[in-house]
Amino acid sequence: DDTDGAFIEYSEALRLDPTRRPLIPTLARLALETSRNRQAEMFARQAVGLYPNDRDARLALVTAQVRRRNYEAATVTLAPLMQVQPRRLDVQIQVGLLEAGRGNDAAARQVFEAALKEHPTSIDAMEGLVNLDLNRGRLTEAHERVTQALAAHPNDVAVVTIAGRVFRAGGDARRAEPLLRTALAGHPNDTRLVVQLAECLVDLYRADDARLLLERALSRQSAALGVRTALGGVLERLGRLDDARAEYERVLSASSGDPAATAHLALVTVAQGRNLDQVLGRLTEAEPDFVRDADIRDALGWVYLHAGMSARAVQNLEVALRANPQHPRYQYHLGVAHARRGETAKARAALLRALAVPERFAERGQAEAALAALPK
Repeated sequence: DDTDGAFIEYSEALRLDPTRRPLIPTLARLALETSRNRQAEMFARQAVGLYPNDRDARLALVTAQVRRRNYEAATVTLAPLMQVQPRRLDVQIQVGLLEAGRGNDAAARQVFEAALKEHPTSIDAMEGLVNLDLNRGRLTEAHERVTQALAAHPNDVAVVTIAGRVFRAGGDARRAEPLLRTALAGHPNDTRLVVQLAECLVDLYRADDARLLLERALSRQSAALGVRTALGGVLERLGRLDDARAEYERVLSASSGDPAATAHLALVTVAQGRNLDQVLGRLTEAEPDFVRDADIRDALGWVYLHAGMSARAVQNLEVALRANPQHPRYQYHLGVAHARRGETAKARAALLRALAVPERFAERGQAEAALAALPK
C-alpha cells in the first residue's frame, strides 16, 4: 500500500474539511508508518482529545512521544493504560521502549523477556531485545534471535527487516540482500524494505544500484520522504553533493523541520564549505522541537566545530552519543572535535570506538586518517 500517498490525501481531505475528525486517528497511524513522527504526535494528541477512551489513539501518541524521545510526556500518556491493563502486550512493549529510551537497559530487557515468554510469537518483543543487543554490541545474541525468528516467520516483512539490520550490523550485507529482495518482491511499496535494501547495496559498494532502486521507488511513490532522504544519502556517498542537497530540500519543503533531512543538509553544507550561519540558524530553529534527536545534535556539534565553537561542538556531540553510543559517525565527529581542542587521548578513544563498529559508514576513511594524524 502507498502509505505516503494515503497520508497526503487524507491530510488534504482534512484541510479542506476540518469537520472530518474521524480521519485524525488514521492520519496518526499513517504518520507513524511513514516516520513522520512530528505529525504523528500532533494527530495522535488530537485523536486522544477527541476520543479519550480510544486505546489505539493513546498508544499511537505514546509511540510518537517515545520516537521523539519525549519520555516524560509518554509516561503520562501511558499511565491510564497501565492502570487498566498493565499486562497487555502492547502496553508492555511501550513500557520496554520507555525504559530503553531512558537508558535503563536491564529494566527494558526484563520487560521484553517477560513479554516474549508470555507471547512467544511477538515480533515487537523480539525486536526490543534485538535493539538492546545491538546497542550493547551483543551481535551474537542478536544474530541468534533473528535466525530463530526467520525460521518461524520466513515471510514476515517485519522480521526480514529486523534481520537485515542485524546482518548488516554484523558486516554480513550479502546475507541480508537476498532476504530483503524476496520480501520486497512480495511488498513492492514497503518503503522500509526499499531503504534497507538500498543500505545493503551501499554496504556492498554498489551505490549506483542503490540509487537506481531508490529512484524507481520514488517514480511510484514520489511522496515517500524516507526514500527521498535515503536517496540523498546515497548521492552523498557518490560525491554528488549538489544533488543530495536538492533531495534534502525537497523533503524539507514537504515536511518542514524533518530531523533527518535537516541534519543531513547541515552535514552537506559543512562538506561544501557553504554559509554555516544559515545552516546553524536552521538547526537551532529545529532543535527545540527535536531537542532529544541524536542526528540533530550530531549535526549541531559538527557545524559548531566548523564555526570555531569547539566547546559547544563537544557538548552537542556528547548528547548525541548518550542517545546512541554505538553510532560510528557521532564517535568520529567527537574524535575530531577533541583533536581540534588538543585532547589527544579523548580523540584517540572516540576514533577507535568509531572504527571498532563492524558495519560500514561513509566517514570510515576520514576517521582512519584522523586517527593516523594524532600525535603519538
